[in-house]
Amino acid sequence: MRMTETFKRRVRIRGKPDDLIGFNIVIEDVETGEMITNICKAVITLIPGELNMVEFMYYAEDQADHLILHNGQPIFKEIKVHFPEIDLTALERLQKERDT
Repeated sequence: MRMTETFKRRVRIRGKPDDLIGFNIVIEDVETGEMITNICKAVITLIPGELNMVEFMYYAEDQADHLILHNGQPIFKEIKVHFPEIDLTALERLQKERDT
């Protein structure tokens, strides 16, 4: 599955509890469980009682799922998804280990 400018569905962001390296973080569609593969950056904003939001930066692709290039460089697009589903188990475990 690919992120596009029309994507409005809920996403799940999860990682392994003991390994928060970026390539082990998975972003998937909540409804289908499919991994979204063209995302290159996700910025999570959590304001308790007010806002949950993720700003995604993703590679622009054509109809054949090929990267769109400009002067040999990939084109990036951004989209904001409000109230995503976020699995914070990995982050909770890391924080507990720091506190001990």
